[in-house]
Amino acid sequence: LLPNMDYSNHDMVEDYTFSARADRLLSLLKHYDPNVFFLNEFNFAWWKEVITDEDAILKTLTKYNYVESRSTGKSVKGEGTKYRDLYNMVFYDQEQFELIDTGSFVTCQTWGGWYDHCTWVKLLHKESGQEAVYAAIHVQTVPSGEQHVERAVKSVQAAVTAVEELNKIANGLPIIMGGDFNTTEESRGYRTYQYMVNEAGFKDSRYAAPQTDSSGTARIWGSSLKNNGNRIDYIFVNGASVKKYDVAAGAFLKDHTYVENVPEADL
Repeated sequence: LLPNMDYSNHDMVEDYTFSARADRLLSLLKHYDPNVFFLNEFNFAWWKEVITDEDAILKTLTKYNYVESRSTGKSVKGEGTKYRDLYNMVFYDQEQFELIDTGSFVTCQTWGGWYDHCTWVKLLHKESGQEAVYAAIHVQTVPSGEQHVERAVKSVQAAVTAVEELNKIANGLPIIMGGDFNTTEESRGYRTYQYMVNEAGFKDSRYAAPQTDSSGTARIWGSSLKNNGNRIDYIFVNGASVKKYDVAAGAFLKDHTYVENVPEADL
C-alpha cells in the first residue's frame, strides 16, 4: 500500500497488503513458470518479500537468480524505507541460462534528485547457445498541468537513451525490453510509444505475435484488482520473434487457484 492514502472505503485492503500480493505473485510464477521475468517499481518491501525474508519467493523458487539493480535514488540491495526508492529487477532461470554480463544505467533525471533507469542482463541460453539482452525499464508518469510538457519530453528522452545504450550493449544480439512506460499507444503529445515502434525499430510484442491478447495492463491502486483496459506496460523486441502475447488479466482466489475472469467480490 502507498503511504498517506485513504483506503478506508475499499473492500480490497486486506488482500492488497505486500504479504498477500507476494503470495499471489508466487502463485503466478508457479502457474506460468517463466524463464525470465521483470519486476518494476520494486521497493524495499518487495525486496524483503521476494529476496531476503525467511519465506521469500526466491527461497521457494530456488532456480531463479536476479541481477543487481540501480535504484531511482541512492539505495542498493533493498536498503532504505522510501517508497519512491525503486528498482527495476530482472530475474532468470539459472538452470537454463548462463549469466554473461549485467548492468544498469540512468535514462533521465526526473525530479527531486530521483532518476529513471534501465536494468539489463546478457544471458546465454544453455541448450540453444543463443545469447540475448533482456532489459527492465520504468518511465515516469506525465501529469496534467504545468509539468506535462517537461515530463513528456523526458519520457521520450528516457526511451531514446535506453535504446541507444542497449543497442551498444547488444551489438547485434536480440533485445527484449519490458516494463512500465506509463503511456498508451495513442497518448496525445506523448511520443514514447511512437518512438519505440516507428523510429527505434522495435516491435510491440502484442502485434508481433500470431497469438495475441487485447487486454489492458493498468490496475487501480488499492481499490480494485480489476483491469481498467488501459495498456501502459509493454514488451518490445528487436531481433527476436514472438510466438504468443498474453496479459495475465485474471486473478488468484484466496486459495491461490488461478481463474481467467473473476468477479471482484470473489477475490
